[in-house]
Amino acid sequence: MEKSICVNEENNRISIWDNLKFILIFLVVLGHILEPLISDSINLKRLYIFIYTFHMPAFIFISGLFSKKAVEEKNYKKIFEFIIIYLFAAVIYYLCEIFVGGGNALRLDLFNIRAFPWYALSVASFYFITFLFKNVNKKYLFLSSVIFSCIALYYKNLGSFLSLSRTIVFYPFFCAGYLLDASKIYKNLKSIKYKISSVLFFMILGIFVYVFAPYIPDIIKFLYGSYSYNNIEFVGCFGGVYRLICYFISFCAIFFLISICPQNKSIVSIWGKRTLNVYLLHYCFVAIIKKILVLGYNIGDLFFIGYYFVIPLSIFVTILFSLKVWVKPVDFLLKLKYYK
Repeated sequence: MEKSICVNEENNRISIWDNLKFILIFLVVLGHILEPLISDSINLKRLYIFIYTFHMPAFIFISGLFSKKAVEEKNYKKIFEFIIIYLFAAVIYYLCEIFVGGGNALRLDLFNIRAFPWYALSVASFYFITFLFKNVNKKYLFLSSVIFSCIALYYKNLGSFLSLSRTIVFYPFFCAGYLLDASKIYKNLKSIKYKISSVLFFMILGIFVYVFAPYIPDIIKFLYGSYSYNNIEFVGCFGGVYRLICYFISFCAIFFLISICPQNKSIVSIWGKRTLNVYLLHYCFVAIIKKILVLGYNIGDLFFIGYYFVIPLSIFVTILFSLKVWVKPVDFLLKLKYYK
């Protein structure tokens, strides 16, 4: 009996991370589908801002949480793998933009892409930075990354080149994941008091976003992390302070989200193992939405539930590209022998 309890505990501990990854990749898809629509709906803008306060920090935290083996072994192939993923994502993004814009599409600039491929390039950088500083005291490494991130964006020319700005802004989340123990997080956050606190936290965050956030100038730019403070209207000389507050909110959201995440193994756990497929392929649906808008149609009028069709559509897209049928094609592309 005791042995079976241990086995169930082990399965739950593993499944919770796969469940969380599925939830987060759904939020990534939802955020990208929302993006071209937020100018037409204040409520969609509220939802968009709410998602962006924590979904990418949480995804990057999970990436850091499971980076330990590669970092300890200094597995530099990991960096190369994410660069390959970045290149594939950049090509997919470019082809989608051609579909949307035709002859007016953006030219492919692999060094300055603000859209979804930035994540893979930044993760490659996260691994490289962590390889370099893995022998530094853990507390100093994390605190230094936070302080540097708060200060660096005062440099006005810092931007999307090589995803440098986002790499600096989001590295503390990867670093925190690398430094913390997944088992201890699971054990400490599963109590009922944290679950209640989680519900209260997200309610308060939701109320704040609903009432105030849509009216803060350039709040979305700030959450992107791809702009220097000089290019964000509301921050001024307090940019570093606002970034520190944003870190506090994002970290609270991450841990509270983990606390309320379903723990048991299910079909969602299996889908959560295939987030890379969704990451690479979901933008094709975003391009369709953009094309409809370019053609002059009102998205909200095309669906009987109006603009809120984006939520069921995002669930559909996330599940669609989580299916097993996409695993072999993506694995084939990524496992070609690009290096020895």
